[in-house]
Amino acid sequence: MWPRFLILCSAVSVLSHSTAAEACTCDVSASTPPPVQSVELTSPQFAPETADLDYTSLRGVSLDMTVSEVQQAVGRLGFLLLSPSSTDTTMDICNGQTRVGLVRFDENHRVVKLELSPLYFSIARVQLREFADAVFDRYRVRQAQVADDVCYADVTCFRGTTLAEQFLIVRITDDVQLHVSKKRMRSSLTQD
Repeated sequence: MWPRFLILCSAVSVLSHSTAAEACTCDVSASTPPPVQSVELTSPQFAPETADLDYTSLRGVSLDMTVSEVQQAVGRLGFLLLSPSSTDTTMDICNGQTRVGLVRFDENHRVVKLELSPLYFSIARVQLREFADAVFDRYRVRQAQVADDVCYADVTCFRGTTLAEQFLIVRITDDVQLHVSKKRMRSSLTQD
């Protein structure tokens, strides 16, 4: 799988007259906005979803997917899955030159964590509370009670869980991210 990906990156770099490293990474700077849509969207776009997965389908991508499954899912959205470095444990989800998400893989190349920006859901302007409410409602996330939704002094967050996942929506200054990971099971030693 990985050799084909590297060959594809090299081919893209030759066709685009760039180095392999440039062709296989998103520009993560905020200077390159994604293509502007005709209407400035403030409500998340959740389609398409896959119903027969063990984990929540976030526009077709979910935990425990393989690299090729994630590539197919993000490809259907018009995004690319690219490796930001020589590591095979993280890959960027790119919309053009803009990173709209990050996928973390385990040693078996299965998704263990998703880090998605509102741009992944086609949101041009983020209203944090409305975004959190829409995501939690859509994916049936039970919100954790956090005093005033404050994680730290300068960070606003919304936490919740499903049967198998942990959700965290966090805003640090103007950067908003949705983090989804497998729910940690408490050991019998720590339970009272």
